[in-house]
Amino acid sequence: MRLTYTSKGISKLMDDVKLEQYLRLNSGGVSQEYKLRAFIVHYGNFGSRHYKAFTKISGTDTWACFSDSFVSTKQFKNIEVRQAYILFYEISI
Repeated sequence: MRLTYTSKGISKLMDDVKLEQYLRLNSGGVSQEYKLRAFIVHYGNFGSRHYKAFTKISGTDTWACFSDSFVSTKQFKNIEVRQAYILFYEISI
């Protein structure tokens, strides 16, 4: 969770997240791989904030970046993912 709740209110946790494009989970002796399909990054704090959404363009190594009314493309290695907020994975088949 990227937020913490205290008696003084809500604050954003600033710990970096290591975001992987592939995630392998083991449950009950079964191993399943998941691919990162989209994520949201939160920039700033509660007084001044901005969100960007990134989605993987199918069949490529390119990601679409949605920021307000602007759309651009980026390579994953060029995206600042340390402050990822919400992650969307799909099962690899």
